[in-house]
Amino acid sequence: MNTETTTNNNQGKDIKGFKVVFNGKVWTVLKRKNDLGKKPAYYLYDTRNKTYLSSLYHTGETNTFIFDVKETKEQYLIRFFNNEGNNEGYEIEPLKWRGWDNATVFRRS
Repeated sequence: MNTETTTNNNQGKDIKGFKVVFNGKVWTVLKRKNDLGKKPAYYLYDTRNKTYLSSLYHTGETNTFIFDVKETKEQYLIRFFNNEGNNEGYEIEPLKWRGWDNATVFRRS
C-alpha cells in the first residue's frame, strides 16, 4: 500500500492512505495537494462521515507525528512502522502535560 520515499525532512515512508482506528472511528491519512504555508502535509480525515480530525505535525523523528483533538484539547503521538513480515502498523500514545510543578524554570538573579 505505501512505498518508501526519500525526503529531506526525515518524514520517511509516504503514509498517504494509511487507515488509523482512533476513538472508535476509522481515520484515513490524507496528503494536502497544495503547499498551504504553515499547514503540515498530512492530516487525519474520516472519509465515510467527511469529518476532519487533525493535521499530523512531524516531530523530526522518522514516521512520527503529533495530532490533537480540538474538542478535548488532548494531544497524541503516532508512529507508523513496518513490523515482522513487512506488515504495516502504527501505535498511538497520549501526551500528557505534567504541569508547572514539573517544569524547569530559569530566573535571572
